[in-house]
Amino acid sequence: MTAPQRIHRNGPRQARHAVLEVLRCREFPGVPASVSEARAWARGLLSGEIADDTLDVALLLLSEVFTNSVVHSDSGRVPGGTVTVYLGALDGLAHVEVIDDGSATTMPFLRAATPDGENGRGLALVDLLAAKWSVHHDEETGTAVWFQVCGETAVSSRPSGSYHHVMTQDDLPVAEFAFPGPLRDRLVAAILSGEKRATTDLYAAVEHLNEALPRVGDRSVVVDSEERPVAVIETTEVRVIPIRDVDEDFARDEGEGLATVQEWRAAHERFWSGDEWRRLMGGVSPAITDDTLVVAERFRLVEPLTP
Repeated sequence: MTAPQRIHRNGPRQARHAVLEVLRCREFPGVPASVSEARAWARGLLSGEIADDTLDVALLLLSEVFTNSVVHSDSGRVPGGTVTVYLGALDGLAHVEVIDDGSATTMPFLRAATPDGENGRGLALVDLLAAKWSVHHDEETGTAVWFQVCGETAVSSRPSGSYHHVMTQDDLPVAEFAFPGPLRDRLVAAILSGEKRATTDLYAAVEHLNEALPRVGDRSVVVDSEERPVAVIETTEVRVIPIRDVDEDFARDEGEGLATVQEWRAAHERFWSGDEWRRLMGGVSPAITDDTLVVAERFRLVEPLTP
């Protein structure tokens, strides 16, 4: 059976850089003490460039992202590791980019933080408070998390506990599962029945297609083979992980009766080596190894729609 694969999510793309005045960049040792040092450095540069409430939000998010780099990347795990911070400002908007040495096993991902938990809140706060943000990775520079904040993204102006703006169906991006035809029809039926609650993308494909990673709280409209809207779904979990870390619970949640991880992986590798997939990827068929990064996404059915 062919693998359940979300092809892409249509909608606004997030540009990595804006046209801003670059104030400064600085490299810090990848150690916990550098978090407060980076915060003090950024405060000195951004003070007077942006409003005080915007500055407070920018410094909070910088602290969270920098801490993630020290704890979860090779910047903090490998002796001599570093974290580089870029700052920019224009017309009351602040742009902050934190670049670390990356990790051989995972990428930063957004997950729902528990009310009392310390883990998982970093990117959740960025998602809640930043006007724009994204994650970028390449082998030469490592992993970069960037975000932009401005006055209207202060805490007081955001809905309490909300991770997304209220949208109508027409405002939502489109989620296309597999290619039009029998496979898509089966996947749509599984979503509508509640059997399918997860999907997997190749991380390399997300980068190749210049797609933003899905975020917890994102909603999208599922379409059928005739491009008719059939359901609204909401992302509940996003992980960027090596394919070897996919477990049987996730494989079952993909909703195609794949009983083991081995069956799940074989089905996905068949899909990713198919002719339609190669055309989508510009003629390239990926080589899948245990270290290949995938975007493992869980979602829930919000409501079915009448085609």
